[in-house]
Amino acid sequence: MVKVKVCGMTDENIASKIFPDYLGIIVLTPNSKRNVGMDKAKEIITHTNPQVKTVLVTREIAIPKLLELEKLNPDYIQIHVPLNSDELIRMRKYIGVGIISLINDVNASYTEEIAKVSDMVIFDTTVNGISGGLGIENDWNFVSSFRNKVPIGKMIVSGGININNMERIFKITKADVIDASSSLEIDGKKNLDLINQFIRKGRDLK
Repeated sequence: MVKVKVCGMTDENIASKIFPDYLGIIVLTPNSKRNVGMDKAKEIITHTNPQVKTVLVTREIAIPKLLELEKLNPDYIQIHVPLNSDELIRMRKYIGVGIISLINDVNASYTEEIAKVSDMVIFDTTVNGISGGLGIENDWNFVSSFRNKVPIGKMIVSGGININNMERIFKITKADVIDASSSLEIDGKKNLDLINQFIRKGRDLK
């Protein structure tokens, strides 16, 4: 069964009503329209159902800042800038929660090494050096070429995914987790019905 990740959550009330496998909250990333403050992130985590894994998504890589995020007690911190395995190894010396690493065209040639030192990896669309929240489909054939370099259970795919294309994307990539954000919104706000449709569709994928 495929797992699902709802990313870019900004509303603790919706967070309390949904049951994805993973819930992403964007922090310390001021150029993202879904970025929330530390207090808001803590509130969302507090209201999230205990069986849902929380993921703080950030483009921040300074260790002191990441340690501040760790104090919010997420299950994972997702570093949404491309790093190499040496940088991730150094980071793991300080960070005790799970780390999800971004894979894009900058560091894709090191996918196998990055996957070894990460709890999970996420393949996301990149345009002009920026990944995440673009609503643009990834190059799924390119992504699928790395399936054999990522251990089973560790591969997340993202980029323009919605309830109409997620089955096709899963069949191409054989990903373990399907991640969506912008397609789950109406007028820039997460929509409960769209989220629940996405979760149900994901759970039916085999």
